[in-house]
Amino acid sequence: MKPAIVVFGAQTSRGALVARQYGNDGYDVVLVAEHAESLSALITILTSEGVYPQTFIGPLTSPEQAAELIRTIRVTIGPIDALFYSSPSQPERYLDEVERPFDLTLASIVREVLPQMRARRAGTLLVAPSLYAEHDSRLSATHRYLQFLQRGLVNDGVHISTLTVGSLFCQEHVLPLGLIPEDDASRHTSNSSFL
Repeated sequence: MKPAIVVFGAQTSRGALVARQYGNDGYDVVLVAEHAESLSALITILTSEGVYPQTFIGPLTSPEQAAELIRTIRVTIGPIDALFYSSPSQPERYLDEVERPFDLTLASIVREVLPQMRARRAGTLLVAPSLYAEHDSRLSATHRYLQFLQRGLVNDGVHISTLTVGSLFCQEHVLPLGLIPEDDASRHTSNSSFL
């Protein structure tokens, strides 16, 4: 059985980058987006490369509904070996949520996938912060949350990384949070830095 990655926010260019990289690395790919039509181009590209993704459609900004979506995916495909999460990429969507001090959807998703990853002592969480986060405090709050998680998981075989915008214009560039052994972090990365 092949490992599986769930790309949560697959309609973004960063989500497409991750789906293609992991799909071509031999993973089963699960694409999650709010609207099916936003995935059609990516599905065409993936299938032309021999990657046949499953798709799930649902709301991406409600913590409760996102968690339910993850549970549905897990029942359908089995264990989730890797998960990519992209924060809202549209400015109006992001600004609607700016009063939240923290990305609650991310925390809700992590709560769903982390226990099984820890039990298997294997897993990867990739997070792409919002392109608009630099204008408020949520970027640093999310960064602190991920660092806190990484410290607790350093001996559990679960890796947490962030993906930057720069990766769209150069080779794949996934950013470990400083506690991932270089040989493990480089499995799906080419360069490393902080948020």
